[in-house]
Amino acid sequence: PAPILENLPDGMHDVADVALEEQPYHRVVVAPPGRIGMTFVEFRGHAMVSDVAPNSPLSGWVFPSDILIAIDEIPVSGMRVRDIIKVLTNRKDRQRALRVISSHAMNEFTLSQTHFHEGPPS
Repeated sequence: PAPILENLPDGMHDVADVALEEQPYHRVVVAPPGRIGMTFVEFRGHAMVSDVAPNSPLSGWVFPSDILIAIDEIPVSGMRVRDIIKVLTNRKDRQRALRVISSHAMNEFTLSQTHFHEGPPS
């Protein structure tokens, strides 16, 4: 599938183009208020997800190696991880929209396998 880039804020297309060389899927995930259960490392000037806790509300939506490019439409590429954590922490009492570029495709099959563990349909 073609990457979805038309909704990127001005100035983020160059960042997305660089990241898309290896990370072709772009999406926005919504984190509820509270802790998000993810850790990041700095990678080539970007915050890359290094771990997603199994009990994270974003488990199955965000994956290790995903690149965080914006929080609530605030571009975070080029920011230090500790500064990104401050932005997330300052907004922890409300829902946050995280834009990520990922190597993981999200489709109906993926979502059903990730979020509906009741077993096969009857």
